[in-house]
Amino acid sequence: MKLSLILLFLQLWGCVEVSLSQNVCSELPNVPHAHVSEGTSKAVYQEGDVIHFSCESGYISDQISKFVCTTDGWLVVRQGKCYFSSSRCDPPPTVQGLTVKGLPENCLPIRPNHILTFSCDGPGKYLNGVSVLICGQDGQWNNPFPTCIDRSCKVGVMHPHLYVAGLPPSNEIMATGHKLRFLCSNTHELIGSTEIECLENGQWNSSFPTCSVERSCGRPPPVSDGDTKTSTKQQYQHNERVEYICQKCHIMVTGPFKTCVDGEWIGEIRCLLLIGCSIWSD
Repeated sequence: MKLSLILLFLQLWGCVEVSLSQNVCSELPNVPHAHVSEGTSKAVYQEGDVIHFSCESGYISDQISKFVCTTDGWLVVRQGKCYFSSSRCDPPPTVQGLTVKGLPENCLPIRPNHILTFSCDGPGKYLNGVSVLICGQDGQWNNPFPTCIDRSCKVGVMHPHLYVAGLPPSNEIMATGHKLRFLCSNTHELIGSTEIECLENGQWNSSFPTCSVERSCGRPPPVSDGDTKTSTKQQYQHNERVEYICQKCHIMVTGPFKTCVDGEWIGEIRCLLLIGCSIWSD
């Protein structure tokens, strides 16, 4: 009889151990102001089950709490903390050309950890600042709001004898990749690049070229059997000219002017002797 009672007691003790083993995870971890997420909630938990916690309304967490059921009970995988948050971030200002994605619907408050992304619309417009902002726990954005700036290339000061091809109409911009080509008038030499390109930063890849400076001329050159009509100067400016006449018994067949062109006298003067005319006669 005594042996039977001992065997019954051992059997009952074994059942208690089995029962305790099966219910070791019956008591959920204590995470203040949080509840088990709907996707991981169960009536009975067994070894290997994983649960996540979500914060109650009005509370936020820096990370999601995660636990796993083991033979020794719940083991912390990741411990978060839910705390009351009255902080909210101000919405970004309305800026023409600035696109904002991620704003809450129905003008709801922007809570901590909320993310906004920014971009600019239109050619030649570029974002000045970071493109992704995060609302901090203190109700402040992690970076200033970006703006849109015009990085289209501008026309620089051009030499009066410089000709340019590729300029758009006045109401159009010169955005990235736009090219301009240059040449100088026939009397001037191009100094610099014949072609420049607009870069993404709104600058040209090279400075605007210039044209050589007009050079002056010295005294006009002598002409065989001819002279200048008036007295000459020590120096003549670009495009100034002098008139020639032929000596006695000579006739002019070309001329009568020579012109100073960028430092050189241009123009042919020819005087031919008249047959039968004596240069010694009165």
